Amino acid sequence: MPIELKGVIAEHIRAVNAFDTDAIMATFAKDAYVNDNRREIAGIDAIRRWVEKEIVGDKVTLDVREVIDHYGDTIVRAVYDGEYDKTSRSPCQSPRRVVHFP
Repeated sequence: MPIELKGVIAEHIRAVNAFDTDAIMATFAKDAYVNDNRREIAGIDAIRRWVEKEIVGDKVTLDVREVIDHYGDTIVRAVYDGEYDKTSRSPCQSPRRVVHFP
């Protein structure tokens, strides 16, 4: 059964996969922050710089594998791929990430 995403979550995934910085940014609140691999990126301007360099610039794509409703929050499990440096990952590490949307 295909995974159905709706609303801002679907817009976010679609925008990331289209490498569309403006569309990605439209999915963030003005007071948003991102925790990327234990780095906190706070503020819309800092998030835009991160998106331009590390999402769009590295041509990151998301292949959604699972969507979970957890007490009203949505958790998206996806496999990430792109043109970023993958050499520091051990062979058993999967490029899988969990994205949490409150």
